[in-house]
Amino acid sequence: MTPAQNLEYEILNTEAKLHGLRLELAMSMGERDVAKKHMTAMHDAIKARGDFIRMTADANNECFFTAAGEADRLALQGAAG
Repeated sequence: MTPAQNLEYEILNTEAKLHGLRLELAMSMGERDVAKKHMTAMHDAIKARGDFIRMTADANNECFFTAAGEADRLALQGAAG
């Protein structure tokens, strides 16, 4: 993936994580309706991330799994600092 594609992937990944954390917070506070809203948003972000990987793989004539593995590898390298 290009640097711009890596950045877009990181943004989509972070959005999914953020909604997951907000879901946990809402559940811990007993706010089920808010938790459901964040669960839906989290699933939407996960789907968008997968769609982005598919689009990137198609554009680069790669296998989806190869592109997903590359995205995960880069994300882990970024997390390791």
